[in-house]
Amino acid sequence: MKIWFSKISIDDTMSSMNFLNDEERTRLKIQHKLERDGRIRDRIKAVLLYDREWSLRQIAEALLISDEAIRSHIEDYQTSKKLRLESGGSQEKLSEKKSQLLETHLQEHTISLSMLKPFFESNILFTE
Repeated sequence: MKIWFSKISIDDTMSSMNFLNDEERTRLKIQHKLERDGRIRDRIKAVLLYDREWSLRQIAEALLISDEAIRSHIEDYQTSKKLRLESGGSQEKLSEKKSQLLETHLQEHTISLSMLKPFFESNILFTE
């Protein structure tokens, strides 16, 4: 089965072995270890598994995401080395001053876990 996207054909049965060079493979593995965003880690895993001749369907099943998403991740990487998500988040709605006031308020009025540690250690919270 052959799927066409834009100018690139991604064939579910085609051999994809070694479309990455050793340097790219190493860089992606390091980036995967350092990356905190699970969606970007999934994109990296998809590219690395495709390079190891996994089919698009196998990758989708392993990562629990759609075949369409895998095709898109592979195409994005092959055309522009893209791993990051398109959206950059939303624009901040608060002014700089209001944002600082909110941050200060939260720091002063929020209980941190370290403040609760003595209660947990002494079981004060769990006694009747």
